[in-house]
Amino acid sequence: MKKYLALPILALALLGSCVKDELPEQPTPPAENPYKGLVINEIMSSNKVNPLWFPNGTEGYDWIELYNSGTKAIDLGGLYVTDTENGVDTKYQIPTGRSIPAGGYMVLLCSDDASLTGEYVHLGMKLSTDEGKDNNIFIYSPQGVLVTTSAAFGYTSGIGSDGHGLDSEKSYGRAQDGGSVWQVFDIPTPGAPNSDLKPGKLVINELMASNDAFVTDENGEYDDWFEIYNSGDIPVDIGGWYVTDDLATPNKHQIPTGQSEKTTVQPHSWIVIYADGQPDQGPLHANFKLSGSGEAVGLSQDGVTFIDQIAYGEGQTIAAPPTDASAGRDIDGGEPWVIFQVGAYRTPTPGTSNNAPKK
Repeated sequence: MKKYLALPILALALLGSCVKDELPEQPTPPAENPYKGLVINEIMSSNKVNPLWFPNGTEGYDWIELYNSGTKAIDLGGLYVTDTENGVDTKYQIPTGRSIPAGGYMVLLCSDDASLTGEYVHLGMKLSTDEGKDNNIFIYSPQGVLVTTSAAFGYTSGIGSDGHGLDSEKSYGRAQDGGSVWQVFDIPTPGAPNSDLKPGKLVINELMASNDAFVTDENGEYDDWFEIYNSGDIPVDIGGWYVTDDLATPNKHQIPTGQSEKTTVQPHSWIVIYADGQPDQGPLHANFKLSGSGEAVGLSQDGVTFIDQIAYGEGQTIAAPPTDASAGRDIDGGEPWVIFQVGAYRTPTPGTSNNAPKK
C-alpha cells in the first residue's frame, strides 16, 4: 500500500517544481526620468532696450527661460543647450551646482560676459533669426538624450511681423507655463509666469480739444491733448503705435520708437500726448491738432485696427468740451464719458486718475 502511494506524491512534487520554474521574471521598474517636467518656456532672440533683461545694467542679452512643471526639484548640472539638433558641445553646458525648484524658473543668458555675478548661467552662444540659421533650441541630458525643445522661432518659423522670425524686443513662449501652445509676447516675462499677468489694455481716457489757459506742455505752450490709460498689470511701450484724429486714416501719426523711457505706459498709469501739430518737439507730440467743435481720436497698434476710439461733438458719445474743459471717462478705463471743468463736476486730470476726489 505505501509502495503505490509514493508514486502520485512524487509526480505532484515534480509538477509543482515545473510550474514554479516556468513563471515569468518580473521586469525591473524603469528609472524615473530625472528631468520630468523640465521645459524651455520662453526665449528672446534680440534684446537691446532696457530693462527687459539687463543684469549688468548696461547691456542686454538673448536669453532662454526654463520652467519646472514637475513636483520635484531638478538638477540642471551637465545639461547641454544648443541651437543645433543632435549637437552636444561643452561650450553650451550648464555647470554643476545648478537646480530649479518645482514650479520654478531659471533664465540662461546667451553670453560669455564673465563680469556678471555668479548667480547667472552663461552660455557661449547667441540666438539668431537670420536666414540659414537654426530655428530651435534643444536641451540634451549629459548622456546626449533629448530632454526638451522650443518651438521654431527663426527665419522659416512663420512668426514675426514679416513671417521671418521673432521681432526684436519680443519673446516667444508657451501661452501657459509648461503648455504646448506657443505665442509671441509683446511684453516678455523672463523668470516670471507667462500667464500670471493681466495684459496691458490701453484706452483713450480723457481729452482737451481747446486749451487756452489750463495746462502747458514741457515747452510752456497751451496745447490740445489726450490721455492714454493702461488698465493692465504690465507696462506697454506705445513707441511704433499710431494715433489719429481721422478714423478713416488710422495711421495718420506714428509715435516714434527708441524712446521707451518716454513712451511706455506703466501699469494702471497714464500718458499724455499733445495734439499740437509739432511732432518735432518730442515723441509725445502728434502731427495734428484737435477740433474744438468735435471730431474723433483713435489709437491703433498696427495702423489698421483701432485698439480704442472716441468721437466727441454733436450727436457723438460725448459733447465737445468747452475751452479749458475736458471730456473723459467717469472712471479710469470705464464708462460713461463726462465733462471735466474747473468749478463744476470735476477738474480735468491730464496724466492722473479720473477717479480723483470731486472738486
